[in-house]
Amino acid sequence: MRSIIATGIATTAIGAAALMLPGAAPAFAAGPTIHNATAPTTGGTTADGGSGSGTATDGGSTDPGIPGGTGKVQFKSTALGRKNILTPDSINISGTCPSGTDTVASITSPAFDGPATITTNAGSGFEATAKVKSGLTPGEQSVTVTCTAASQVPGAPPVSEAFQSTFNVALPYTPPVDPGTIQFKSTALGRKQILTPDSLNISGTCPANANAVTSITSNAFANPDGPPPGKATITTADASGFRATAEVLPNLAPRTYPVTVTCSVPSTTSNGNPNSETFTGSLSVALPYSPPTPTPTPTPTPTPTPVTPHIPKGAPDTGVVTGGGHQSPLEETGEGLGVAAAIAAAGLLGRRWLRVHQR
Repeated sequence: MRSIIATGIATTAIGAAALMLPGAAPAFAAGPTIHNATAPTTGGTTADGGSGSGTATDGGSTDPGIPGGTGKVQFKSTALGRKNILTPDSINISGTCPSGTDTVASITSPAFDGPATITTNAGSGFEATAKVKSGLTPGEQSVTVTCTAASQVPGAPPVSEAFQSTFNVALPYTPPVDPGTIQFKSTALGRKQILTPDSLNISGTCPANANAVTSITSNAFANPDGPPPGKATITTADASGFRATAEVLPNLAPRTYPVTVTCSVPSTTSNGNPNSETFTGSLSVALPYSPPTPTPTPTPTPTPTPVTPHIPKGAPDTGVVTGGGHQSPLEETGEGLGVAAAIAAAGLLGRRWLRVHQR
């Protein structure tokens, strides 16, 4: 009996002495110390979601293995040259664990489709990839990085240290849509104006996100099938260079008329139904050209030529003058008397000749 009691006392004393020795390890194993450091973010993310850092603090553990410190993490889209992280997206993650830890154990976020895939787990420089969910609200998304270190307790599992950071999610970039273009030209050779009525050649391009033109309509176009608006006849539907023809209605008021161009856009939905995009051009219509009525030129009244008086020699001054190559009545009368006298003399000579020869 005495030997048993002594043995028990000795054992207890050894245990007690062991507990009182400075730096001596206890004979029983304590549970692992887990540092859940959820300190607020100190670095945050830049506006383009490029990087962030968080501070990890010692959770009050007496384990000297993790003194606490700052971890850093960066996020970058895998898309070449793009700074923004979109929703959805694929990202590369890199960073360092707080001092005192040697391995990254996990990188998680409510914005990820599951935990990140760690490709390099060194605490001094870890790397990972993750998938960002679709449909996220643009803004900061929280990320928790958990790092581990070996416990100072022999046989105990590693202790962990966690820190938080954020990255910024932006909406997908939508490039500005190039507006469509449309031109009109009369089929009349060499004529720039479009008249009423007229025949048109139409050409143009759809917006950059479209793949074909589907209709070109206007109240200025004739519609053989019914009331306005009329439709152009599309001859080439290529979005990068469409062509069409149309007939302009007669008797239109001279002004500008809107022309609506509709182009189809490839579907982005699961049902595959195409979308459409429209833009408006302007058609300027003029009245047919009417040349002005010429004003008749008045016929000029001839100016009379002044007449120089001419009085024949030996003639009495009767008040009648001649000039400009015209004979006066006296001259005309004198000439008439001379002719008559010559005829009479000739007749007289003829009668004498007959009498002489008849004898």
